[in-house]
Amino acid sequence: MGELYVAQHFLSLGYEVFTNVSHTGPADMTVWMPGEEPKLVDVKTQSNPYVRKDGTYCYGFQCEQRADGVYQVIYNVPAGLVLIPDGFTRTREQD
Repeated sequence: MGELYVAQHFLSLGYEVFTNVSHTGPADMTVWMPGEEPKLVDVKTQSNPYVRKDGTYCYGFQCEQRADGVYQVIYNVPAGLVLIPDGFTRTREQD
């Protein structure tokens, strides 16, 4: 379920989305925007985040680019949020 929401999110941002038709592998999808390198994305679905004493949330997964180059993206079901790691998108100032 989370993979569909994340795919829709990337489509709404103008990315082309290519899903993994196999149920194995390091990534669930590849996203690509013209002028950028394709990015591998692994989706983690989080149903109930843990709330710490200070009120911040712990999602149980890290929203990060892993050592193998795959971006780990979190879909938070209760909030309907797609959490994308820092550095995933480039700004015009970085070009």
